[in-house]
Amino acid sequence: MAAKRNISVPIAVTYNVPLERIGDLLVSAFEGGSTHWYFIADTYYPAKVEFSVMGENSLCRHPADAVLNEGGYVLVRSVGESGEIGDEINGQTEWRLDLEACRRALQMMADGKWKGSDECNRPARFWEAFINESDDAETADVFLQLALFGEIAYG
Repeated sequence: MAAKRNISVPIAVTYNVPLERIGDLLVSAFEGGSTHWYFIADTYYPAKVEFSVMGENSLCRHPADAVLNEGGYVLVRSVGESGEIGDEINGQTEWRLDLEACRRALQMMADGKWKGSDECNRPARFWEAFINESDDAETADVFLQLALFGEIAYG
């Protein structure tokens, strides 16, 4: 009997991600998963904030609100161990985080491929955790690094 061959056909799948779930990742990264390497240098809220991680009637604003609303963004810098400006990554020391950067990061997570990823470190596990709503601070940190750098710079 001939050995079975593992033959597969790649497909593309569309997955609509609610802003609330992207907000969950941002809050987790901003408040825990990434605090050892980043700080927000500036926050630009659009004139009209239609979505808020704090709730639609909240008077408070979270930096994630700037990112999740069209025209808003935050500028992020890395920080060194003693509080100085951190590493240069891909020739930059400051990065713009907006909704498009989040979309690109989610696509990389869904594809399970980015610079430095391989099957040994199981990159697909981050997307699996996200869609199963079992994501944690590590998943949020991976998401933020992919959104900013397109790769994992801080292990």
